[in-house]
Amino acid sequence: MKSEFAENLYFSNGFTEKVPSYFSEIDMSFIEKHIPKYEDNFDSINRKIREDYLHNQFLEDFSNLVKEIVDNRVDEVQDRVFKAFVSAIGNSSEIEKMAKQVFIFEQQSGKFDYLFERFGRKMLDLIIYNPIMGSKREEDYKIYRDEFLYLDSKYKKDGRILNMVISGKDEALSSGNSLEVFKNDFNSAIQKLSDSPKEFAETCLNSLFPQLEELAKIDESFDDKELFGNRRGNYSREDVLEEINRDVKNFKTVLIEAVIPILDLETVFIKRVEKEILVMISKLDSPEINDFVLNSLDIYLEKELANIDEKVEDYKRKKEILETIENFLNSQN
Repeated sequence: MKSEFAENLYFSNGFTEKVPSYFSEIDMSFIEKHIPKYEDNFDSINRKIREDYLHNQFLEDFSNLVKEIVDNRVDEVQDRVFKAFVSAIGNSSEIEKMAKQVFIFEQQSGKFDYLFERFGRKMLDLIIYNPIMGSKREEDYKIYRDEFLYLDSKYKKDGRILNMVISGKDEALSSGNSLEVFKNDFNSAIQKLSDSPKEFAETCLNSLFPQLEELAKIDESFDDKELFGNRRGNYSREDVLEEINRDVKNFKTVLIEAVIPILDLETVFIKRVEKEILVMISKLDSPEINDFVLNSLDIYLEKELANIDEKVEDYKRKKEILETIENFLNSQN
């Protein structure tokens, strides 16, 4: 089972396939519905759509998505473990019926919720609940900045996720591009090391070391006030629609490309299954299990004894036939 889950990635692939059908973008009707109350205050309209509808809907989508992907697979695994449990004692409808009374396999979709809390929920709260120009978006970004840096390191490693959070733009930050340039230059220099150590040393001195000094400032550049200063507010209903749907699209991208791969769902699930099996084994000495095994043995022996007379008669018939054949063969000699 472990290798099967590792190879097929039931959960990771399932979430990746289903995410696009959840977390839907909005249309202009959402904005027009709020115009009579807020008139042309599109920043307020932006905020109310997110707070009153979008965030709550996405929380519900989150729960439904986890439930859809996990429940069926959990039921299947539970059934497989249960059948193995029953077959180890003796397959029969009576034993299976009795086993259900003592078989406990606590494996629910809720067990996965905490996995998404660490990254998925924070991203949801940050870029879906908060408008780009909202002060809380900037404040929360600074609180969880290290975690977004980690997410970015598992994605394209170019500051793209940070830019999504800060400005809503799915674009690399310049410092991220500098890192890629340095990596390429460093790889090229390494290839020269064996042939020309002197040339490698000159490259390090004249090119790589200065780049490293710049890269040391990357951490600061990702949190530069200038990044927040480049944001723009909403001046029309079209601006609101574009900003919200861009955040929705970015949210789904981060889920698929960064969050799901980091969670390693299959490994987590199998470890939980193994834990549940060990718990079951530890309960084998419990009074309930002992009674179950004794009752199962009674059923097995009852069936065997019920057929013993028939088996004896069958043996006698076969013996008589063999004796008849043997007598016939002897008479021919």
